[in-house]
Amino acid sequence: MNFFRRFEQFLQKECQIKPTDQILIAVSGGVDSMCLLHLLHQTQSQIAVVHCNFQLRGNESDDDEKFVEEYCKKLSIPFYSKRFETIQYANLKGITLQEAARDLRYSYFENLRQIIHFQYIATAHHADDSIETFFINLIRGTGIKGITGIKPRNNRIIRPLLFAYRYEIEKYCFEHHIAYRTDSSNSTDKYLRNQIRHHILPALEKLNSSFRKTMSQNIVNFQQAEQIYQFYINRVSKELIEEWPGKLMAIRIDAIKQQPSPALMLYELLRPYGFNSDTCTDIFLSLENEPGKEFFSKTHRLIRDREFLIIEEKEDLTVSTYYIDAETTETEKPIKLIFRRFIASQYTIPKHPHVAALDADKIQFPLLLRRWQKGDYFVPLGMKYYKKLSDFFVDNKLSRIQKERTWILANGEDIVWIIGY
Repeated sequence: MNFFRRFEQFLQKECQIKPTDQILIAVSGGVDSMCLLHLLHQTQSQIAVVHCNFQLRGNESDDDEKFVEEYCKKLSIPFYSKRFETIQYANLKGITLQEAARDLRYSYFENLRQIIHFQYIATAHHADDSIETFFINLIRGTGIKGITGIKPRNNRIIRPLLFAYRYEIEKYCFEHHIAYRTDSSNSTDKYLRNQIRHHILPALEKLNSSFRKTMSQNIVNFQQAEQIYQFYINRVSKELIEEWPGKLMAIRIDAIKQQPSPALMLYELLRPYGFNSDTCTDIFLSLENEPGKEFFSKTHRLIRDREFLIIEEKEDLTVSTYYIDAETTETEKPIKLIFRRFIASQYTIPKHPHVAALDADKIQFPLLLRRWQKGDYFVPLGMKYYKKLSDFFVDNKLSRIQKERTWILANGEDIVWIIGY
């Protein structure tokens, strides 16, 4: 089967692309992306080209941009490009240049895709890239997901060249007289990927002349194993993770300990919330310690409570005060409250934790809406004596996060409602 026919089959079967789909092609000007552009141009798909100039190689970067633009003009293909201040962005975020370039390009690709109303973004990753990614993740440390290589499709991103090896792509370009640019940074061993490409893979190929095909099959096997693994994780997650009011997630500690591999299961449960493997190890070790310790990812906070690990999105927990005047009928911030007035003789007080009935003759506006504070006390309905709010929390077995999220409605210094209770 010729190269183009293999490409068509992979595009339809693995990338699940229809002839009517509109595809935005990421083209750097290198051999891989120029091959992809040539192949997709022969299909019935409507295409456009996007190019990123990261301004990391001086005139060479600018020449790449001009080369791709002129090629697209010759074929009347819509062309889009953008220049990035990549070094400044990397310094600002505290990340490597490679990480910065990846973040910038994929963000730009998706924004552009939405603007021009295309369905997919095609990148020129091929089989060798997938093998190299396997080794990169293996060297840096990874779970099973990291050894599954690059997938043909990830939401709106498709990789139609994953069926082919680099030598096949180069051969196709030679046979069809496809011009391309050579990135000088590809020849250096400065980057880990290049070290693997130039030294590790050739050495392994000496041990097994069919090594690349063997590795490709290994990756397919790993991908299938990962699907079974994720099926189990997803099923068990529904049993272990509880959704609590206020967008809280809770994991019962004793349920984690009963798993066949509790540390690994905990990592898989917490990974979607941004917790890395080192933090998950610390969390797992905390299960044998006293409750109260906090752990953080970039987006979430986890508290080791008595019986649960409680997860919440990060928010500003500083004590803020909001004023509610006599004319207020509704609030949205910091929480949604609705205020209504009734004639007392015609009103029956409902026994519902989300409703408070206050005597209008005994309150003075503005009312105060605030976080609870240590030392707060109140007189429970039907009682004559004061009760500490902290004791109320203990009696109701509130977790630390639930206590922190509790709001108080106060009439001056008097608490008139512990909202939600």
